[in-house]
Amino acid sequence: MPKINESNFSDYKISYEKNGFLIIENVFDYEKCDKIKSISGEYADPPDYGVVLNLHRKNDYFFKLISNKDIVKLIKYIQNSDIDAVNDQFLFKKANSKYGRQSWTFHQDNSYVIAPKGTYIIVHIAVDRSVKENGGLIFLPGSHHEEILEFKHNKSWR
Repeated sequence: MPKINESNFSDYKISYEKNGFLIIENVFDYEKCDKIKSISGEYADPPDYGVVLNLHRKNDYFFKLISNKDIVKLIKYIQNSDIDAVNDQFLFKKANSKYGRQSWTFHQDNSYVIAPKGTYIIVHIAVDRSVKENGGLIFLPGSHHEEILEFKHNKSWR
């Protein structure tokens, strides 16, 4: 299985700078993904299964996850600076739940934070297969070169 490989950092950065996103598949194996889902379930709010914020502040396992040395090393390389984890979100997207089919309007992630250009990065860890048929993320290559674009503010959760 492919992992984050330091010998590929230069290629990763080139791809990220060109596209505004980088996809590295199979960073975590199925067992680790199942463990992430299992532990996050302790914080779930059935039957709605809304977003849970900042699990890293509630559980050491999630603190270790957002502190993963390979991910942190890669992000520092791409950003060419030290980094700080600001927050985390766990989106359950559980089938047939209130938030299972919820989607967001097109936006640039930095439109919420409005950090100085080039200083804000988000890491998504998909613990299930993420494809169009199950509501996978959509990235617009090159949109990170734009200034913050107007978008429709919708209440995204709760």
